[in-house]
Amino acid sequence: MKRLISFALIGLVMAACKSRDASLVTPAKTTVTPNIVVTPIKEGATGEAQVYLPPKVDILFVIDDSASMNLYIDLMKANIHRLVESLGQAKSLDVRIAVTQIWDRTRYTTGKVPPVCIDENGKNHRNYISDGAALPLKLPNGTEDQSRNFVSTTDTDATGILESSILIPVQDPKTFTSPDGVKCESGPMVEDVFSPIRASLTSEYNKNFWRADSLKVFMVLSDAKDASNISAKSLDNYIRKQLGVVDQYGRPLQGHQDAYRVYIAGSKPGTRVDKDARPGVTKVDLNHCRPDYGFQDQKTKAWPASVPQHELAKLADLSNGEMFSICDPNYGDELAKFGDDIKSVALKNKHINLNFPVDVNPKLPPDKQFKLKLGTEELTQGVLDVDRATGTELIASINPETGAKLDKKADWAYDNVHDQVVVRGDFWNDHPNAAITVVYVPVK
Repeated sequence: MKRLISFALIGLVMAACKSRDASLVTPAKTTVTPNIVVTPIKEGATGEAQVYLPPKVDILFVIDDSASMNLYIDLMKANIHRLVESLGQAKSLDVRIAVTQIWDRTRYTTGKVPPVCIDENGKNHRNYISDGAALPLKLPNGTEDQSRNFVSTTDTDATGILESSILIPVQDPKTFTSPDGVKCESGPMVEDVFSPIRASLTSEYNKNFWRADSLKVFMVLSDAKDASNISAKSLDNYIRKQLGVVDQYGRPLQGHQDAYRVYIAGSKPGTRVDKDARPGVTKVDLNHCRPDYGFQDQKTKAWPASVPQHELAKLADLSNGEMFSICDPNYGDELAKFGDDIKSVALKNKHINLNFPVDVNPKLPPDKQFKLKLGTEELTQGVLDVDRATGTELIASINPETGAKLDKKADWAYDNVHDQVVVRGDFWNDHPNAAITVVYVPVK
């Protein structure tokens, strides 16, 4: 498993590196990292290879497109620029954003609702595509770009594309009658939110979106609670196993506690429920907020006084994510806070599995097996430390061999317990898009 994780999380770019498959779809102006291989270093070997480490974030919006969501999708469209602006302040972050829709196992997997209906005007009405698949981007003029399913925050008019792409048409569970008289049922009846989150990680449609070494972020927009019959705990375990960031006992591997996050604009537990609110209300405040009908008592149809705890909120907690009320009047501010939190997670110290265990090269002391350079300049090695007040991992500016204090800030340290290089989290703020060179030095 360790070797597989190393392949996924770092790469030493070798001379025989293959070029990216031209058939893969990427948005314009996106920097492409070369394909990479990992090769153990034998005793006495010397040489150089590059490792690309700029922090990457992949964000998948999971949007509820059921009948009650018109107002909330409009709110997300009106405020998405706050998230993009917040993320854009970290120039070193490489951010991709895609959009998918909720699922309905009761209608989409039974054949009752086909993927496409023809409406009464003779136009195609798309009900859904594959579970968890990133939808084609929509351009500001309303047309779909079938060649792309994600946008980068550095793309021209990224905000405009996201504003258009997030406007998934809300679907009423109804029956269309086509001009030739054929009837076709449409729309979701239950909101399976966890199903597309889980399916997205293995969807063939998303193979060019998710990157192995990125922070995975799920941004959920829904007034419902999850109806997929998947528990938050089991989904959390599945995601971490799928990402390869837990050991055989399900415990997070060193440096990978923040492999993914879930952020939610939704029915926040504890929020007051206004039973008199009606669909279509345009006033956005907590006095006019009613969650989806799924929160009603199924026998008495009574509304709770406030939103109870539910599995979707639990998943945000398990992933160390955040949640705000879908009716919050400070919607834009809350989205900006999501962006700030994503930046703080992505820019933590970067742990890179070397996959050069000591038993491969037992005569070389691990701390003298290699050094790091940026261009021709050797990066400063320090030692791992912990802030006693906050428990935050630090890289102390101390010479690892002599213990003497260094004149400048240390860039990296070696963790000989886990055989990892640890690069300080703010390194790419000083050196955006840097490619670090690892130099292997044989010890005499």
